[in-house]
Amino acid sequence: MYMQRKYVYLVVSLLIIAVVLFQAQENSSVYLNNDSINEVKLTDDYLSIEEETKFTINNYQNDDNVIEYTYELTVDGVSGAYEYSKGDKTNYLVFTANGYATFTLKSNESIVINDLPKDKSYTLVQKNQYDNYTITINNEIKNQTSGITGISTEVTIKNSTSTSTPKEKKKEQENDKKSEEKKEQQKDKGPNTAVISSVVVIGVIVSLIIGYLLTKIKIKRFE
Repeated sequence: MYMQRKYVYLVVSLLIIAVVLFQAQENSSVYLNNDSINEVKLTDDYLSIEEETKFTINNYQNDDNVIEYTYELTVDGVSGAYEYSKGDKTNYLVFTANGYATFTLKSNESIVINDLPKDKSYTLVQKNQYDNYTITINNEIKNQTSGITGISTEVTIKNSTSTSTPKEKKKEQENDKKSEEKKEQQKDKGPNTAVISSVVVIGVIVSLIIGYLLTKIKIKRFE
């Protein structure tokens, strides 16, 4: 009887050990699965990192005068320091909480601002304006421009010497544009020379045919 109880205790003990080992294996499997999930999440986060962006501002001048121009750049939703390069020098451009930053460029100098977020509205203003220079931004006479940031954003500013003041130059450009529009309208409304010439030729031919037929009719009547 004692031996039977001993065997029962042994069997029960083995069953308990088996259950504990099975439970431990299940728990380790869950931990492994959680680690795999975490790895996937890390991978997803890595893939979601945005591409590097560049915001390039070029300042061109068509003479040898060395002028330092001041610029104001405002980018929606941006604040803090962003790395920029100017020639072979690197530094940081600091934006306020309102997305405002200011920097300077000398004649024929460029700046490249790195890693600004994409799809953000921006406004760039050149503060210096001189009567003997005409400011054009992306080939338009103005001292400021707006747009949306992208992977590669580029703004080209030209300060060109001119005999006319910027206001006079802009007015001349507007007058030239109006003159061109007026000429186009006159062309659209004016008579088509080719059509008129064709009508005249056809009229002459028809007249000759009618005259010929009338002559034939008269000759027959006399016969």
